[in-house]
Amino acid sequence: MTKPQIPKPLQPLTLEALCDATGENRRTVRFYILNGLLTPPVGAGPASRYPAEHVERLRFIRQMQADGMQLSKIRAILETTPVDALPQFLPVPPPVYQPTLSAPMPPEPMAVSRPDEGLARSQWERIMLEPGVELHLRRPLGVAANRRVQRLLDFAQKLNSDLNYKSGR
Repeated sequence: MTKPQIPKPLQPLTLEALCDATGENRRTVRFYILNGLLTPPVGAGPASRYPAEHVERLRFIRQMQADGMQLSKIRAILETTPVDALPQFLPVPPPVYQPTLSAPMPPEPMAVSRPDEGLARSQWERIMLEPGVELHLRRPLGVAANRRVQRLLDFAQKLNSDLNYKSGR
């Protein structure tokens, strides 16, 4: 799937151009305006024009929703953050880590403090996969991350049962 292209000229967009650039539909854009996530267009009817920054705002909203954030929290971020600073709030994908015998442990990710949350807190969950093998998770996780963790746990359980079966345990 290819990402829609951002229009090159940063001039106001029609509703159709905004939807084409972001992959959102008209109803979604109007819903976000009614709920304070986007500013209303300039003008009315077919002559209305939307600020070009709405392209980045809509992409930010979609990304944060995919990570499980509620619209009320997204709105709070959008109200206090300029559009060029929005990427700092996007989740950073974890680095690909392939352990070897001589590789050092990867650095622990830092907790991110959001402006509306004050101090950053985190809760860790420890899951014993088998003696000497643990999985550590920082909670809370977004919806998509929870699905990936569940798939990982299902795979680990299947792998463990396959190994126990082959070894006769």
